Amino acid sequence: MRFIAPFILLLSMSLSIQAQSAKKKKQLTDLAEGIVLAIEENNEDFLDKAFDLEAFADRIIIKGSSQQIQDFNAGFIKSLEKHSLLNRLLLQVVVNSGAHYDLVRAYFDEKEPHLIFRLFGEEGINYHDYLIRKIKGEYKVIDIYVYLTGEYLSDTYKRIYLMGGKEYFDSAQTAGMPELTMEDLTKLGTIRELYKQGEYKAADEVMQSVKEEVRNEKIFRLMDVQVKSNLDDDVYIKVMQDYRDAFPDDPSIDLISIDLFVYSENYQAAHQAVDNVNDRVGGDTFLDFYRGYVYYAAGDHAKAETALLKFTDNYPAFDDGPFYLLAIYIESERFEKAISVFQDLINDYGFTREDLISFAEEEPDYVPLVNSEAYKTWKKN
Repeated sequence: MRFIAPFILLLSMSLSIQAQSAKKKKQLTDLAEGIVLAIEENNEDFLDKAFDLEAFADRIIIKGSSQQIQDFNAGFIKSLEKHSLLNRLLLQVVVNSGAHYDLVRAYFDEKEPHLIFRLFGEEGINYHDYLIRKIKGEYKVIDIYVYLTGEYLSDTYKRIYLMGGKEYFDSAQTAGMPELTMEDLTKLGTIRELYKQGEYKAADEVMQSVKEEVRNEKIFRLMDVQVKSNLDDDVYIKVMQDYRDAFPDDPSIDLISIDLFVYSENYQAAHQAVDNVNDRVGGDTFLDFYRGYVYYAAGDHAKAETALLKFTDNYPAFDDGPFYLLAIYIESERFEKAISVFQDLINDYGFTREDLISFAEEEPDYVPLVNSEAYKTWKKN
């Protein structure tokens, strides 16, 4: 009998902890849903309130007693406020590119809650891991780990901060860093704008005008990879390999390397890179699309079809899977299956018969399908 009271006490504590955990998870989920909705509605106010600029700045700036450092810090923080960081990252990058932005999962590490979002569009795939902290009773975003850069935003901004203030800080803190000027930052902004406008050659020309020691910085190298991805394939492969050589142990390597390995026909390594990304984000079935892409590139149509069918089942809003399936069915001369995909595109994705007929008859890779009896019958009916 003497064990009953302690047992009831333990049970009460357990239920209390579970209730607190459920409450925290709901607060996190509400924040995640709010972020996605704010992106859809272009709601800058919500994103400004969701991001705690002061906590973010504290992860970057170096406190100092000299007036010069204090003035430099004040100017840096003012610049962060002016650029409205979360709005710039999400509304400009996501909305302007027409990309999808979806929650992958919420989780708690040993100390802090996190939200992982997936960014997917014409630029490819990326993940953002939000570091969340409770500030004045509310969950706030204080930093974002960007998978494509392999570091937190605060780390990226800290290098810019240190390079811009080299004259104010101890040489040990800025060892090996080039001096970053306003001209360099202006050129980086110009490159990004030209890239968004599809002016890839012009963007590359501006990149080449940046002095070499600055161009070798990670943020510039990553931008160079993105620009080169739209130019010559051989140049793209070289710049990706150069990035791998410069940052061999960087967490961004797997995400960057999927294309590199496919272009280099190292399909086993490409699959391993996809698996590594999957493990790093804690599992994402969306990566079946990339598994299908790698299998397709390797010429393994059966495995590519299996992966892409799983993808389309799990993510019916994305037409990327059906179009890859079309390519598989046309190349393997399964024209009836190709026509069934056409019907899916009409029934589930908003395409019209006229859209598909026009597309198929203008696309050189679709000639075998257009010449098939299955297509002629479908078009006539």
